[in-house]
Amino acid sequence: MDLKLKKSWLIAASSLLSITSAVSADTGAQSTKGKESMGIMNPNARPEIDDVRAFVTAEVLFWKVTEDGLAYGSENQEVPVLATAGVSATSSSGFYNAKVRNPDFDWDVGFRVGLGYDLTHDGWDLYAAWTYLRNTSSTHDDADSGSDSERFYTLHSASNGAPKGPAPANAQRPFYRSAEVKWTVRLNIVDIELGREFYTSRFLTLRPFVGVRAAAFNQTLNVDYRGGTFVEGTSAVLQEIHMKNNFFGVGLRTGLNSQWMFTQEWSFYGNAAISLVYGRFEVAQGEFGGEEDVAGSLTTLNIEDIFRAARAITDLAFGIRYDHDFETSNYHLALWLGWEQHIAFNQNQLAHYNSITGTAYTGPPTPATYTTYVPENGDLTYEGFTLGISFDF
Repeated sequence: MDLKLKKSWLIAASSLLSITSAVSADTGAQSTKGKESMGIMNPNARPEIDDVRAFVTAEVLFWKVTEDGLAYGSENQEVPVLATAGVSATSSSGFYNAKVRNPDFDWDVGFRVGLGYDLTHDGWDLYAAWTYLRNTSSTHDDADSGSDSERFYTLHSASNGAPKGPAPANAQRPFYRSAEVKWTVRLNIVDIELGREFYTSRFLTLRPFVGVRAAAFNQTLNVDYRGGTFVEGTSAVLQEIHMKNNFFGVGLRTGLNSQWMFTQEWSFYGNAAISLVYGRFEVAQGEFGGEEDVAGSLTTLNIEDIFRAARAITDLAFGIRYDHDFETSNYHLALWLGWEQHIAFNQNQLAHYNSITGTAYTGPPTPATYTTYVPENGDLTYEGFTLGISFDF
């Protein structure tokens, strides 16, 4: 009797094991990027290429870069418009029916290249990528020639204007007739990731990862104001402002990549990541004014600020992807087209400086002036289309 009971338990256990294995095998996904999974918990979703484990990626980036706080001037209505509108021309802030002027942000082409390796441990992979983009935006602005009812005021100049009237002389904001603006930003980003891509269902894979990021954002903003009144007691036809805002930092990065398959070879993808980098800012601004092509122009401002701070960077991407296995040659190919958006927070550390005469103009070397300092703390955003290719070999 005991022998029969033991035999029955053995048969029941074997049957249960067989059923469990069958169910597990049925829930295992047919990989669109490799061999059939083995029915294990969260099976590896990386392409299973025999005896080779490396892969390379290359992407073309068609991105636009923008940043908060780069306004360089404002178009305002001036006297006699202010007087006819019942606004005091001497007591008003000067910003009446004003329109703020910002640079025209343009699109540029960059690239991202990467190299990865599939580790032998539990389907992990190690991946490193370098992203580079240089973006330049140029803007030209002209005021209505010869019109005092339409005047452009500067927003970055630290030069105070000449007095408005003989006595008492009220302060006049520096104004200009035309401006040339050039903003250049260069992005250099290196990411190193340790991740694992696995199936959560037949048609969904996830790849959580952790790693480090090194990021460098180098910016220059040059503004040439022409015409108007800038230098103390002088009607200058040229005022040059040169600004630099550089940042380099290193920090931790983590994120999650996902792939949503709707056929054996086609899928949607969605990726998200966040970084916290600690680094060094170098900010400088100089201003020079005087008559064009005349020696001895005046230096109105020369200031530098160097400090360290932590900054957050977010990464988002989505698009469509194609995967194909070359069974005869044991290779794997992937192509994708998508949209990306990246935000580097509080990257703009440039400041608005504006000196205004407080009393009657007395002339150098003791002008009665005060200078305002307004930091920006604007966010740097780079976004656009990405076309990529990956090859496993």
